[in-house]
Parts: sequence; structure tokens; C-alpha cells
Amino acid sequence: ASLSILNIQGLTLSLGNTAIFNALCEATELDKQDIATLRDIFKRKSIPDLDTFLKDNAIKEADKFSALISLDGDDQVLDRALKVFADFPKVVEAINDLIKLNKVFNGNGVNLMFDLGEVKAYEYHNGIVFAAYHPSYSKALAQGGRYNGLSQSLGVSRDATGFSFDLKFLIQNQKSNSIKSKVLNVPTSDDPELKAFINDLRLQGFIVSQDFTNSNNLDVKKVDGKWALKD
Repeated sequence: ASLSILNIQGLTLSLGNTAIFNALCEATELDKQDIATLRDIFKRKSIPDLDTFLKDNAIKEADKFSALISLDGDDQVLDRALKVFADFPKVVEAINDLIKLNKVFNGNGVNLMFDLGEVKAYEYHNGIVFAAYHPSYSKALAQGGRYNGLSQSLGVSRDATGFSFDLKFLIQNQKSNSIKSKVLNVPTSDDPELKAFINDLRLQGFIVSQDFTNSNNLDVKKVDGKWALKD
């Protein structure tokens, strides 16, 4: 929504779930050193280094790690992943979380890609992670993810989602694009008619923000079974 308000179009949203990697490591009973080595390899997406590591070490289910590092692409990769990890319940659970998100975004005009082998540089991410990319920029414009139990070591377990922006790109972009003042607030729903209405509004040039709390502060309403803007 923030990038939409800034009138940045043509984005690709990459989604991953670090719980997939973590669950596979847990299922294969790896020690901390092996996990750290694999995490570094996955972070760099180095298939040659992974092949060497798996050959030099007696890693259980080595073929699963080889498959995971290459599982990226559109939503068809999710079905492939379910077949590969059918015998790993926690991995399947993490994949299903991505499938649920895919259904939420389906029809909303968002270009989605999935990277099931995604691991973040900082280990506190332990769930869904995301990054937004623009074709004119080599780095992520925004990125972040879910972290559960971050302050558990301090005696209080807290769950949260955090993200960051690349301000350099955003500032440069705003030099040539004016920020539209009107943002339409619409509910979040699986209603296909609402999704079609949202797409139509965006084609007309409106900026649309979906309210995941479904509050009363909405700019649309349903009249006689059809969605329309409020007066």
C-alpha cells in the first residue's frame, strides 16, 4: 500500500517463508555448524557450493536441500514443492502458508513470485518474508518479514512484522512523479466482484489500499449486489 501511495507501478512482490528451510534443517537433525554453513550457501544461492558441501558431508535428505535451493518462480512452484516435501509435515505447513497468501493476492493485480529457499541474513526472521522489486532498480525497494518470539530471551515473547524501504530510490522516483492525494480504502475479501472492481479502479488511475482490518473507514460500498464508490 505504501508503494502504491507513492504511485510506483510495475512492481514484483517476491514471497518466501524461512520456516521451510528451518523445518527441513530440524527434520534432518543438522548441528548448528552445518545449519550455519547451509544458511550462508542459501543466502548466496550458490548451487556449486551446495553440491560440494553435500558431497563432502553425510547430510540426511541431501536431495531435498538440492531441490529447495532451486524452488523459485511463479505460483506453480508451490505445487511442485508440496510433492517434493510431502513426507515433511512442518515443511508442508510452511508451504501452505504461502499458498494462502497467493489466494489473497490472486486477482489483485499484483505480480507475485515465490522463493521457497529464501533465508534472510538475520536469523530472527522465522516466517513469511517478502521483497518488492521494480524493473528499473537492481535492489529491493522494500523488504521485511515475520519474526515470532524475538524478545523471548528477555522474558517476554513478542510477535511482529517489520520492513524497510530503500529511500534513495523513493526520493529519486518522487522527483519525476507527483504523489496522488486521494487513496481509496477498500475492504479485504475473496469476493471476485470486489477484486474486479479494484482492478477497474486502478486502471482508471485510482490508488487503492486494502484494509485488512475491514474497518468502517471505507470508500466503497455494495449497492444492489454491485460494488460502487461512496458519494
